[in-house]
Amino acid sequence: MANNTSLEIRAGYFALCLKYSGSEWSCSGDVTRLVQRLQPAQDPANLIWHAANFKDTIVFYGLILADVALLVVAIGILMSFPGWHKEIDDDGSERDVKAFPSRHLSYIATLLSIFASILALLSMLWQHVASVTFVTNVENMTYLLAKGQVGAVGLSLGWLAVGAMVLGSTGLVVMILSIRLLDRLTDD
Repeated sequence: MANNTSLEIRAGYFALCLKYSGSEWSCSGDVTRLVQRLQPAQDPANLIWHAANFKDTIVFYGLILADVALLVVAIGILMSFPGWHKEIDDDGSERDVKAFPSRHLSYIATLLSIFASILALLSMLWQHVASVTFVTNVENMTYLLAKGQVGAVGLSLGWLAVGAMVLGSTGLVVMILSIRLLDRLTDD
């Protein structure tokens, strides 16, 4: 608040954190515990309730957990791909050979990775739009007496993770297409 009150509230996936007038941060998943530490005059616009409502009804981490689970399975499949081994040529010389991975496992890993990338994109877009909308609504609701900010570092890390997932999915698609092309070239 812009008056003499200096209340800072941070809403996360699992808890709310409050800081009032230079005091230390106090965090809890239970909003009533946080509200009991303050006087009613310290939160005249009832911003703690709005932040708790945002945390409980808007912020959803289920898609992120699904992304992680799908990626763990895809990485487990990728770890089963064959590695390098030595073979003896017809003339008796040794050479390093890497066998192609199973096509079915490659397709499954690629589909899991693409699906996880789509879920991550949807989740990050949902969180980004919801956060910006909530901050704008709180500022407008309090006639700009309350100042809101969206966590730029958190959002940028989330978008970087989505970019990395898309890059990994693209790499798997390129690998499948390259193996398919090599198969065609060696069959002729």
